[in-house]
Amino acid sequence: MNEVVYGVVAVPAIIGLVTVAKNAGLPTRFAPLLDIILGIGSAVASVYTTVAVPATPQNVVQAVVVGISLGLSAAGVYQQSGNVPSLHRNKTGDAPPETVNEPAKEQTTA
Repeated sequence: MNEVVYGVVAVPAIIGLVTVAKNAGLPTRFAPLLDIILGIGSAVASVYTTVAVPATPQNVVQAVVVGISLGLSAAGVYQQSGNVPSLHRNKTGDAPPETVNEPAKEQTTA
């Protein structure tokens, strides 16, 4: 149960930390890498700070795998949030107009 709660809390925390790093000047192309590094770091740290789980090599390897999953989840959640139309606003705060696919007009040559 604690692992589930930890994962639910860790993903938004990773997203927030990466957003802060990007606002501080981190190039966007390095954001997914930072997601994975923070995921691995937080998962491994949880192994060493949890009293009930001994820090055996097997548990550390499992934490690295969980950390990679957390980092990839954070990157995916952040990337998919750009697909929600209500999050894309112009400078006035209005949502962009819907685009309509109109048939191409025929060109006449004289």
